[in-house]
Amino acid sequence: GLELPQDNIFEINHSFAEAFILTRRILKSKQFSLPLNIFAVSDILAMGALEAVLERGLIPGKDVNIVGFDDLRWSKKLGLTTVRQPIMQMGKKAANLLLKRIAGESFPRREIRFKPKLMIRRSTGGG
Repeated sequence: GLELPQDNIFEINHSFAEAFILTRRILKSKQFSLPLNIFAVSDILAMGALEAVLERGLIPGKDVNIVGFDDLRWSKKLGLTTVRQPIMQMGKKAANLLLKRIAGESFPRREIRFKPKLMIRRSTGGG
């Protein structure tokens, strides 16, 4: 796979405003050049980045690719590419396991994996 330089990874508090401010700073920086790719750990952060890109007059999906994670209701309306989690399936599985535990059933600790789905939209040149 590709190595991602550590100085290309930014940690911020989980807020639209902080993502907006950070993206604005990145876009003004001489350290980065277009096209730029942003992967945010949530759609809220991706939306903050998207707002900064639009404010700068850049074109999402052309000048800057943005991907979020959640697939919130607004993501589709904004054309935000995102990773959709199967939250209903996850919730049902968690509830069933909890009910079994409450009923006294014993089972070993295990990892359960769910397959996410990439929803390709305008912010990466799709849809």
